[in-house]
Amino acid sequence: MRSRNGTSALLLAAAPLILLAPLGATEYWIGYRAVTQDALLIRETLSVSPAMTPCGGTEGESVFLERSEGADLSGVIASEFDAFFALIRKQGLHVRHYGNSHDGAIRDRTLLTLPPRCFTVDFNEDFVRISTLKK
Repeated sequence: MRSRNGTSALLLAAAPLILLAPLGATEYWIGYRAVTQDALLIRETLSVSPAMTPCGGTEGESVFLERSEGADLSGVIASEFDAFFALIRKQGLHVRHYGNSHDGAIRDRTLLTLPPRCFTVDFNEDFVRISTLKK
């Protein structure tokens, strides 16, 4: 339905959504997995990929990470991993532990996993802001 000044009702209804959306924020799926054996880190995997479809939801907690020139998101997270880990540990990490003993030798293996989750990421010249999404 068009009004007299030529704007449609749909455009007027969508205007607040467009204006309130975070500018420059892109959505990424981020997952993490660490494997330790006998208290030594043997494998660590960080998976980062852009979201192909909008994830939806509202922004929750955020963390600001320093960004060096030309660094991609994986490099920024790797260089400031402690701050990023403080954010993701609140998102529901899964811990699985296996232990056994054989002939007096005790062996254990621990898997720490963050299933892939959607985060919004704002890139600026000096820093990157990573925010959780609440459904």
